[in-house]
Formats: sequence, C-alpha cells, structure tokens
Amino acid sequence: MRWALIDRNPLETWVHPTYKICLLGDACHPMLVRVISRISTPASNPQCNTRQSQPYRAQGAAMAVEDAAVIGNLFSRVTSLKQVPSLLRAYQQLRHPRTSSMQIASRKNRGVFHFADGPAQEARDASMRASMEVEVQRLRGAKAETDVENANVWADRAKIRAQFGYDADAEVEKWRQSEEAMNTV
Repeated sequence: MRWALIDRNPLETWVHPTYKICLLGDACHPMLVRVISRISTPASNPQCNTRQSQPYRAQGAAMAVEDAAVIGNLFSRVTSLKQVPSLLRAYQQLRHPRTSSMQIASRKNRGVFHFADGPAQEARDASMRASMEVEVQRLRGAKAETDVENANVWADRAKIRAQFGYDADAEVEKWRQSEEAMNTV
C-alpha cells in the first residue's frame, strides 16, 4: 500500500467565497516538512529525485480535532442559514493564526533536529542542556523561578503549554462575547 504525505504553506483562506464549503485539518494546514532526497525506485527508473515529507511536531491530527471542535461549537447554536457566512469567517479567524504558527514551528524543528556540527548545533545543545538541568532541579524539589527556553519543543514548558493548553470551547466563547460576534450572528 502506498500513500502520499503532502505539505503546503498556510493557505490565505479556508472558506470558499460562496460559504458552501470550508477546509479543515490537513486539507488546509498539513504539518509536514518537505525533504528532497534520492531514493531507489522500480527497475524502470533506478534512481530519481523524490520529495519526501516528514512530520516534525506530530500535530496534524490534533489541529484537525481542534478545527472540528471549533466548528462544532460555532454551529451548535445556528438558528438560520444566514448565520453560516459569519460563523465560517469566525472559524477561520479563530483557527488560522494557531495552525499557521504550528506549521511554522514544525518546520523550525526540522532545522533544529538536523543541524550540522558547528555553532548552531552547539547553541542548540547548550539550550537543551540548560533546560534539562532546570528540570532535574525541579525533580529534586527545587522551585525554578522561570522556564528556560529550549530548542527542543518537547522539553520547553512554555511551548508545551501553548501546544497542549488550547481550549477550543473557550476560544469560541471569547469570540461569542466579542463585538464582532454580537454584530454578525
């Protein structure tokens, strides 16, 4: 079985101008990084350049679930088809900045995890070491006053909070309380 992993830059809009269709998940914000490599292929073409994409933050499914949660909440109180355009605009307004930042962070990880030996790699290693030392002190009961920025997003507390602390329902409720929502729904 074969399947493709496809990458693209963030789209400007996810909602068709007719408001009859919108995109979510990997259709509008795949979380992959494109890598060009030379691989072997069938005998008809023994070597060719092929684009391969690899996830570097593993957030594709999470972003799709968040998209669905936002759309579900937004549409949970629909009483008229006239509300659909403003709700689809709200969906994109609420989700686009977050998913775009996750795509960018995923791409940054590719660089962070694959530095050649040298100053950038040494700075990354020093950052990871400093963060690890803070975590060891926390495990030993010391209270760290601040989080140490870590090049490894999986070990940076601030990045972890931003990544896993998103509350789709709270974001929709904030939007519902906004003046824009009051005027459009």
